[in-house]
Amino acid sequence: MIVEHLEQALRDEAGEMAKQPHRWNRGSALGYCPRRLGYQKLGVVGDPITPRRMSILGDGTAYDLVLKDRIQRALGDRVIDGDFLGDHEVMLEGVPISYHIDMGMQLADGRLAVVEIKTAADMTFDRAVRGQIDESYLAQAWFYHYATGFPVTIFIFYRKQTSHICEVIFDSEAIETIITKRYGGSELEIAALDPLLIAEVRSPFDAKIETKVRETIRAVRDCTGLDDLPTGVRVVEKETVSAQGKAKAEEARKLYGEPAKVNGQWAYFETGRKILGFSCNYCSFKQNCFPGVKLELDNGKVKWIVPAPNEPGDAQVLGS
Repeated sequence: MIVEHLEQALRDEAGEMAKQPHRWNRGSALGYCPRRLGYQKLGVVGDPITPRRMSILGDGTAYDLVLKDRIQRALGDRVIDGDFLGDHEVMLEGVPISYHIDMGMQLADGRLAVVEIKTAADMTFDRAVRGQIDESYLAQAWFYHYATGFPVTIFIFYRKQTSHICEVIFDSEAIETIITKRYGGSELEIAALDPLLIAEVRSPFDAKIETKVRETIRAVRDCTGLDDLPTGVRVVEKETVSAQGKAKAEEARKLYGEPAKVNGQWAYFETGRKILGFSCNYCSFKQNCFPGVKLELDNGKVKWIVPAPNEPGDAQVLGS
């Protein structure tokens, strides 16, 4: 009665949003696939995102507002809202790059830091706790350091499902990555004390990321049409299926031949098909890069099947 109207409204909103011009030269976008940014620069309309993902985006905005308010009340005049600072631009590789930070902060030692809030699903959060930060965030952290001159960029990873936090601190004066888990990572002690902060990751800025960011900007800057789009990531993987136990493995062997990998009771077989890998499977321009790509469900898991034959040079095949 209500939700179908909400869903349609989100679908309509997503459709309109897809048609709008999207500025590619934003600090928060510099870690994205350069081919995706090239499509945006040229005004190519990608697929609208789904109603559920529209809802997720809205939820993330709400979480950000609440957490910003709590941080400001906790730290007082040591922090300032990025909305008060406003929008800015800085030149990089001859291109004006816009940016808008979530917050600015003065650290206890007097140094200044950019603070960014990132709502995260379980996988992204768990990777952050291990110090494995997605490249898009590494690029954003370095760019804010470059643009503001602040020596520190702090990312607050907020796990929506549990309200746990992992604080990732990129520090220009740090020498090595240090991961400090609260209470030694003891799940029993964490459950008993139920803290917000699960771990703190302190890391230097990734020296390689500056080169990659500059390469991305130059590639998109020099793109003038569909014929000279940047190559981008274009990740295609070999599709595999798994079988547990001898009987299931024997059934799979009859269909697919010898297993590509065996791990204990599990055997893994290549089907001969190719599928889109991360992050192509989430991209709005997958139909542009891979015409004819088709959606399938495998036990509820989404798979995008790349049509055969896959012409040479059409994609990067991992593990080939």
